[in-house]
Amino acid sequence: MEGVKRRKDKRTPVEILTPDEMTALVEHATQEIAPCLALGAFAGLRSEEILRLEWKDVTKRPGFIEVAAHKAKTATRRLVPITDNLAHWL
Repeated sequence: MEGVKRRKDKRTPVEILTPDEMTALVEHATQEIAPCLALGAFAGLRSEEILRLEWKDVTKRPGFIEVAAHKAKTATRRLVPITDNLAHWL
């Protein structure tokens, strides 16, 4: 790997949306995208995890989202609680 320059990532601060901004974002999203935005914002799921989910992962265990090991970044199964605000948008 000689001669290959190592890429330097510039870390930027994470932006946090206000409740009004998040509401506007989800309200104006399509029906297909709104649940994905809600899962990221209110369940803390990573974008790749959201894309790997199926609706049965959300409905299989009442009150929880099951992220199977093969769908998680950490390769560890976990149950993510469905909060009231997430339930509202789902």
